[in-house]
Amino acid sequence: MRKNEKAVLMIYCMKCGNNVNEYNWTLATAARFSTPDNKVSTLISLLKKIAQGEKFNIEDYWLICPRCNEKVKLAHVPVPPIEEINKYIEQVGEEYCQFKF
Repeated sequence: MRKNEKAVLMIYCMKCGNNVNEYNWTLATAARFSTPDNKVSTLISLLKKIAQGEKFNIEDYWLICPRCNEKVKLAHVPVPPIEEINKYIEQVGEEYCQFKF
């Protein structure tokens, strides 16, 4: 699904202090929260919205850190610079960004 399976965008977890690849955050979050009727957005799609200043209720989104397996509010995740986000999106492809798990 991702154009470049080796693409990496490290995201910092405020709970455990580890940096973990965006893809792993997405998979861990989907494993915990997705159901047949409710699919989970990729983390990169949410980070892109934040970086572009789109308005949505960021406090409603919870993620799962793939290292410590703790719930983390999206509002507490440091957002990488838009340049890094765009470079990652170029590598993984827009199709991956819009995919729901």
